[in-house]
Amino acid sequence: MPFELVMLGPVRLLLALALLAAAGLADTWMPYGERVAFSKQGKYYMVTRATRAPGDQMAYELYEALRPRKRQPGDKLLVRGTHSQLPVEVKLLDTEPSAVLFESYGNMGRADCVALIDGKGAVHWRVNLMDLFTNAQIRKFTPTVGSVWWNKGWWINERRGKVVVVSVTGITREIDLETGAVAGAKDEVLLERVKQGTLAERMAAIETAGRRKPKGLVEVVREVAVDPKEPPALRLRAVVALRRAGARVDASLFKDVAANGSVEDKRYAISNLGEALGPAAIPLAKKLARSEAPEGYFAPQGLEGLQDEAVPALLELLLDERVDITRRYQCAFTLEKIKTAKSSAALVRGVAEAPQGVAFYAQLALVRGQMPGLVEHLCALLRKGTTQDGNICFYFVQQPDKRAIEPLVIALGRAKTEIDVVRARKALEKTTGKRFGDRAEDWRAGLGLK
Repeated sequence: MPFELVMLGPVRLLLALALLAAAGLADTWMPYGERVAFSKQGKYYMVTRATRAPGDQMAYELYEALRPRKRQPGDKLLVRGTHSQLPVEVKLLDTEPSAVLFESYGNMGRADCVALIDGKGAVHWRVNLMDLFTNAQIRKFTPTVGSVWWNKGWWINERRGKVVVVSVTGITREIDLETGAVAGAKDEVLLERVKQGTLAERMAAIETAGRRKPKGLVEVVREVAVDPKEPPALRLRAVVALRRAGARVDASLFKDVAANGSVEDKRYAISNLGEALGPAAIPLAKKLARSEAPEGYFAPQGLEGLQDEAVPALLELLLDERVDITRRYQCAFTLEKIKTAKSSAALVRGVAEAPQGVAFYAQLALVRGQMPGLVEHLCALLRKGTTQDGNICFYFVQQPDKRAIEPLVIALGRAKTEIDVVRARKALEKTTGKRFGDRAEDWRAGLGLK
């Protein structure tokens, strides 16, 4: 087991492992191989590959192409060298023979995030995560054992002399191509990229603009949403952005794509059904969740945007034994994200009524999400008795609370396994500072409980 996870401690370890499993964020990287990146107009290109040079990971050659966007013998070699890390992506400038290297392959967010190698092979500048964001902002990104998943998208604006990076939390930064200086980016930077750029760049710009809702968003994004010549991936995101801005827009595309789109487009459409279709998404999401189609896995999270309106449907799916268990887990995590008193109460029912495996994820969502009324709910569950008594007691080992004393005594008296006895006893000892052994009646007598 990775050292970083072992050091989290028992409760945090449990939460971390479950989060990784739920989010699908295990660090898996294919061999790097040899890669070629051209500038936008095809004037320059860089060839990169892994190397074992001392202290370096990447070998590269930077060329000037004889014919635009075509690699062939006779191209002019401008510089050959090595670099300290393999990039996830490389983009070349057209105005000069320079390459912008993005991130560290297999180690996202842990080394240089962006660096520029000039036509002489010199690292002109480099910036890391701490240069781009504050500690508080970084803590909101998702860490795994090897990486910090922070990036939504990035692009180069040569006209303005900037590299633009966008975080998954909607923060936009500009890096000066000449100096490497970092500054905040205005909303116009996003709206400009909505209109032109690669598909990935435009998707990132639309999603981030939809989150930030800048002035002029509706006019710019509506053009994309209604244009049948635009790729479905852009039109879907444009519809969601418009909905978030409170604009009216035809969302029938979501139903069409959910049924007949590409794998990636289906995933996005189904994951955002609620925001696009409103309450009309509920019957469709329930049908998809109960289907055998792989994309049905994303149906529960597609209801998140409906907030409390979606809670009855999510609870119904959570408790339905006909629904694939991984989709029932997704119901629990979506209820956690909704994070209201109603969704908290639904998770309590999941802990109390679902089979043990599903109940575990329901209590995990309660605890991890620090849901409304958490301690009161956990105490009520201990009084009632569920398959999760031991895990709830373990929570109170880590987070002692005097309100839990009597419920813990009740759980101790009901415990049937050694580990559940130990967890209840340790929780009582941490909470009271007393030691009365493993018998509930001794704790009652010692604490003066009836």
